[in-house]
Amino acid sequence: MNISVTSAVLSRKKVLHQFKMGLLRVYILFSLNTKSREEEPPRLCGVDFLNLLRTELDMNLSPSTLYPILNEIEEGELLTSNWEVGDDGKRRKFYKLLERGRHELIRFCQQTKDPILQILTEVPPKFINICQHCGKTPM
Repeated sequence: MNISVTSAVLSRKKVLHQFKMGLLRVYILFSLNTKSREEEPPRLCGVDFLNLLRTELDMNLSPSTLYPILNEIEEGELLTSNWEVGDDGKRRKFYKLLERGRHELIRFCQQTKDPILQILTEVPPKFINICQHCGKTPM
């Protein structure tokens, strides 16, 4: 295999991975924000996040990927955590969205809404046109 092709594939995989991890961070904040309106006290544990990711996004994430991200978000003072006994009687670390995290989520949504809508409406037709011109079917 050509080295430049290999590095291009690895680069695309890395970019896609970073994109997914960024969206995962936003999804965590969004989940806590949404959950906080449904439940008092507003809280989710790691197992809750893993289940939400599996059911809502069809994403099977390992705990070894999730927990460092939760810790990173907590260190950024966007959420906080406490050890509590869960509904199943086990001690679990429950996470709660802080006001700063809510503001960051709102800011992210405000800053990305228009560019994302633009990408979703403009890029796919252009991509399809380019692929058709090349005689290839898009993914």
